[in-house]
Amino acid sequence: MVQAGFNGTLSATWLDDGRLMELLSDFGFSDAAGLAWPVPKGARVDGASIPRSLWSIVGGPFEGKYRNASVVHDWYCSVRTRPWQAVHAMFWEAMLVSGVGALQARALYLAVRYGGPRWDALTVANNILHGGWSAPIPATPDTLRRGPADASETIAGPPVQIVWRRAVSDALTFAALAAQLTEDLSLAQIDALADAQPGAIVARRE
Repeated sequence: MVQAGFNGTLSATWLDDGRLMELLSDFGFSDAAGLAWPVPKGARVDGASIPRSLWSIVGGPFEGKYRNASVVHDWYCSVRTRPWQAVHAMFWEAMLVSGVGALQARALYLAVRYGGPRWDALTVANNILHGGWSAPIPATPDTLRRGPADASETIAGPPVQIVWRRAVSDALTFAALAAQLTEDLSLAQIDALADAQPGAIVARRE
């Protein structure tokens, strides 16, 4: 087993819309199994892979020690070239490498397992085929980095895809769920805790 760690130093700038952050250099994470999770220079992330309705409980995605892990997680929730379960598990591992405390890491992992994005194997296969971008734009190195320039740029790429998320509207409900966490719960136990909760997982276009 190899030593897990981040590749490069996170360097980014906030864009004028006040929501997106753009990487100024290549970044990434290598997990303990030796799998690399690269994020290219020019990638844009917004933290939305962590449900916004839960930020008041777990914190915003670019705050604290889990910021680096959040950037890598956000990118792979956008390009969807790997299974959603693996992407969320990578987030957990990257948080621990960043020095996030055991209980906080469990709460953040629970948030993405409970209300984060999910996609199917067909989405993964199609995104790999089209260069790893899920928006309907030409899959060139430039568009992979910046996204569509305007509304007219909607051809020659894969279709907009269906992504599943739990309908999370009540932060208090999640807070009660997170209160059940302990520092010795395993990933599998957190998965079971999240998946046992009532509430529909709804499909939406992203």
